[in-house]
Amino acid sequence: MAAIEKTGLILVVPEEFPAAEDMGPKWVQGMTNNATLIKSRLDAKIPDAGMFEQKLVAPAAEAYSPYVPVGFISKRGRTQAAIQNTHRKNLATAYNRWNDKLALAFETVDGVEAKRFKDQVANTVDAWLERVRTKTLRLTGDKVRGRGVSVIAGFWLTGEKETVSGMLREGDQAMGQAYDIAYDTQRPGFRAGLTQILTQTGVLVINSDMMQSVMDEQNNRLKTMLTALSDRAKSNEFAYPYDATKSYCAFEFSEDKGLYLRIRVVLGV
Repeated sequence: MAAIEKTGLILVVPEEFPAAEDMGPKWVQGMTNNATLIKSRLDAKIPDAGMFEQKLVAPAAEAYSPYVPVGFISKRGRTQAAIQNTHRKNLATAYNRWNDKLALAFETVDGVEAKRFKDQVANTVDAWLERVRTKTLRLTGDKVRGRGVSVIAGFWLTGEKETVSGMLREGDQAMGQAYDIAYDTQRPGFRAGLTQILTQTGVLVINSDMMQSVMDEQNNRLKTMLTALSDRAKSNEFAYPYDATKSYCAFEFSEDKGLYLRIRVVLGV
């Protein structure tokens, strides 16, 4: 069978998606009502300096290590190993400061449990709303005012024609209809996984101001995930960069469209 394009879709990411009026109050209420639970979970996850070393210090030191090249010697005469060891040691001795700041934030003040934490939440709600308006909501949308790219794509690629009907917005382009590429028993998990990775990769691309190297990195993540979870009887493997004989799902950017997601499903050889 010759390679045939089964479906195609272009989904535009809006410049912003304002938060609903009740999102800020709900976020504040949720965080403050769960202050005690948040603290208890932190204590359970990192109960002592040993676990602080394991959960925070070791991963941070490992992530930092590649930034000091082999053979490097600083102006103060420190070698790569000396710099890496100093960085790790400084992190390891930070437990007491970290623990003291947590205790202070969740301390009961004037009869109010976790008062400083709750005050901080109330003082940062505007910053939180700004982040979701310019990042997450641009990709997810919401149930009331319309779904976004990362949700629409999941319904489109599981063949939910009725559900996805009416979801497309101005600027979106459909070539064909919603088409199912998931294994028959895995459609809900496929949708959930695709929505999560599209939201995550999209935010990383937005944070980079659409830097091409970041877009390439994140699009390769999408390619790997979709190739692993899609049924070869329904779709060719996904490729990035574009290959006319392969399926394709990637973020792209142009001056006229801005940021958008392009989807193309191909089947056959």
